Amino acid sequence: MGEEVSNKLMVVLALLVVIVVAVSTWLTVSNLNAVDSKETKVIQVTERVVEGPPQGGKVSLAILPQPKEGE
Repeated sequence: MGEEVSNKLMVVLALLVVIVVAVSTWLTVSNLNAVDSKETKVIQVTERVVEGPPQGGKVSLAILPQPKEGE
């Protein structure tokens, strides 16, 4: 009798897993379809601006000695 109940329980659990997987797959696919059906926005690029580094600029670095504590 215990083995018969165990087999029925396994069948019920397997059916429950199949139902959960089917429902979650259906919800995922329907959400993907909803995303595809939304309006798409069209963006037109009318001007392309390319900026480079500044021309003729120089940068220098000077390492100064630390002032002494008495000064």
